[in-house]
Amino acid sequence: MLLDGDDWRAMLRGFQTEAWRLETLPQYLVPQEAEELEAFRAGKRVDPDAYSSAYTEDLKRLRGEGRRKGRVHVLSRPLSEYLRFEVDAQALRV
Repeated sequence: MLLDGDDWRAMLRGFQTEAWRLETLPQYLVPQEAEELEAFRAGKRVDPDAYSSAYTEDLKRLRGEGRRKGRVHVLSRPLSEYLRFEVDAQALRV
């Protein structure tokens, strides 16, 4: 199955109980994270009270509906800079 396009998005939106994403790369280039990543590189942490995004709002909505969406990331040592950022930032989002 091609993991792209409207058909894939519709299938993912229509899950009943849980949906999981397997991430195996040491870095994902996500334009929406560019500002946060630069702040992380500068030694700053994201303020969890100020952080909100379409992704986090979607997670809150799903929880309210009794559904869950999560990610499993395969880690390798040493952690890449991006994985250190993701682990640090992810703790704030859930």
